[in-house]
Amino acid sequence: SISSSFAMQSPWQVQAALFFLAATFALMLLVGYKTRVSTVVSWLLLISLQTRNPLILQGGDILIRVALFFAMFLPWGARYSVDSARRPRTTNDSHVSFWTAGYMLQIAAVYVFAGLIKNSVEWASEGSAIYYALSLDQFTRPFGYFLLQFPDLLRLLTFATLLFELFGPLLLFVPVLTRSLRISAVAGFILMHLGFMASMRLGPFPWAGIITMLALLPSSLWGWASRHVRARQRAGLTMYYDGECGFCASLTRYLREFLLLAPAELLPAATDERARREMAEHNSWVVVDADHVRHYGFDGVIAVVRSS
Repeated sequence: SISSSFAMQSPWQVQAALFFLAATFALMLLVGYKTRVSTVVSWLLLISLQTRNPLILQGGDILIRVALFFAMFLPWGARYSVDSARRPRTTNDSHVSFWTAGYMLQIAAVYVFAGLIKNSVEWASEGSAIYYALSLDQFTRPFGYFLLQFPDLLRLLTFATLLFELFGPLLLFVPVLTRSLRISAVAGFILMHLGFMASMRLGPFPWAGIITMLALLPSSLWGWASRHVRARQRAGLTMYYDGECGFCASLTRYLREFLLLAPAELLPAATDERARREMAEHNSWVVVDADHVRHYGFDGVIAVVRSS
């Protein structure tokens, strides 16, 4: 089966081909092209690779695997992707389903069960667990050695980490003040992972923890950022393209999507007489920025990037 394809006794060329295939679908997933298919294939190939040598895996690898499983059933190609640029954007800014509930419970379970197994005296009564962890030279970073000078602070951080892992995930499910509490919970876990990352070498786990948390931020926060970050520059931007050139139309849609330029206008040059004349004169698209300055050719690319 594909789940054990990397473990096959095969020439190195076959293994290289599998890595190339995995990288190809990972790139497709990164830009959101055929998102559902690329997610499924990436998940299968990830399982195959992790099955090849499970002895070197750690919590971050497992978290990536389970998050990617739930992502197969989530519409995460609906924004900031090739897929969303190629078709009309859905008006829904949030998505509710059995799978979103499963994703939230899965992420919450990571921390709740991590807290439940911390029942030794170092965690529950002495508060010395972080001190001992930072005393392991193979994991500790310079900032970790710096923290070792403050045992009282480390004791406080030990108890705070334990309590936050046990009860912090509950903030994700509170039905009142949902937006504020969920943002607070996500911010708290991200800060916790940044602290882990700054003080210890923990492989991909902190990165996986941060990225999987981002999906739990309320849509209103993303909407607020979209409305307020360089709003004048984006709202005042217009890109005129050759309406008879399908590639030109697609390129402007991709630029608006990946440079976060909504609500910039994309118009065929034929809809504006001046833009049509300028396009013919300069043999180029026409970009009008928020100050009504007109740009052509590569200067237009610079104007578009500046508006992002």
